[in-house]
Formats: sequence, C-alpha cells, structure tokens
Amino acid sequence: MSWHILDPFEQTSNDAENFNGAFILQQKGDKNAAAISKLLTSPSSFVKSDRIKESVFLPDLAMRMYADGKQSVDVMFSFYCNECKIISGDNIFQSDCQHIRKEVIENALKVFPLDKYLRVLSNQ
Repeated sequence: MSWHILDPFEQTSNDAENFNGAFILQQKGDKNAAAISKLLTSPSSFVKSDRIKESVFLPDLAMRMYADGKQSVDVMFSFYCNECKIISGDNIFQSDCQHIRKEVIENALKVFPLDKYLRVLSNQ
C-alpha cells in the first residue's frame, strides 16, 4: 500500500507523476495496510445518503492498494467536502466519509508524522 498527499489545484504536465489527475506532493509506502483495509471494508464506515453535495471533489489524500503485486484499488479523500472516491478499474464509488475521517487522518499521520496539513486536520 502507498499513501499520497495531493494538491488538486496544481496542474500536472504529461511527464509529471500524478494520482488520477491530482499532483502528488508526497508519497510513501506503508506495509501495515490491515488497519485501513478493515476501516474501508466496514459497512458502517460510509454514510448512505441520496443527497448530492454541492461541493467540488478536491482530493488531498489518497492511498493505492495492491493485490498480488498489482494495483487493485485507489482511494482518494477530499477533506474539503468529507467525501471519498474508491476506484477499481472502471468502477468508481463515491461516498461521504465523515464517519472515518478521524481514523484516516490518524493512519496517514503515522506515515507522514511531520506533515503540517495533516496535523491541522487532526485537530479539527
């Protein structure tokens, strides 16, 4: 599994590394994916709602999970609107992630302990 801190406003060039179109500011591998995998697969992690949010999805944190050494699932979080987008191949699932916001940020801080933006988010 790898974690990525993103800048959704930065324009990426064709040769710049990006994460589903968002510019990568930082990235690190994480060998302890069990906690976040459990969180993402829990039925109570996501809020079911028929309401459509009026905010734009601007991802600022993401993770890429692998199965058998191959990319399998990308998970992108936008803390501006508390939504996450899960992408697996051509399948895309977008949902409110307010129930798991705190745990996601805590896990990201284990990977990026000195990141100022994540530290600010953890105090909100």
